[in-house]
Amino acid sequence: MSNNPGRNNIPVNGLPFFVARFNDRKATIRRNPDYTKTISSLKSVFEELESVPDKRIRICSTFPEFDGEIQVTEDLWEDLLPSLTQVTVFAPKIETPMSSATQLPNILTAPNRVTTPARSLTSMHMLKH
Repeated sequence: MSNNPGRNNIPVNGLPFFVARFNDRKATIRRNPDYTKTISSLKSVFEELESVPDKRIRICSTFPEFDGEIQVTEDLWEDLLPSLTQVTVFAPKIETPMSSATQLPNILTAPNRVTTPARSLTSMHMLKH
């Protein structure tokens, strides 16, 4: 239901969907003035989002008046929806649990690490005792 009766809710391009981009994929998403239902639709299309809490998912778009991607907030979603043709979805990376056997090599080979593997192993060995 619209919070603004009489407001034109017809999409600019006349299509019942907008295009959502997440990582390297694009998909059509049915226009829904309910922000929460839109998040649910995004989660069903982009499986990687299933484990991400709704509040951590960001829907962004570009606007001619501003530079770069701008987050579309929940309170303005319904108002902006008719003008949106494409959005970009952002979410924090969800790391999968790793076994302790695979964690150590990943720590040692992580980019931007300053410590050497030998020093790291020694430091970790000392912490255990």
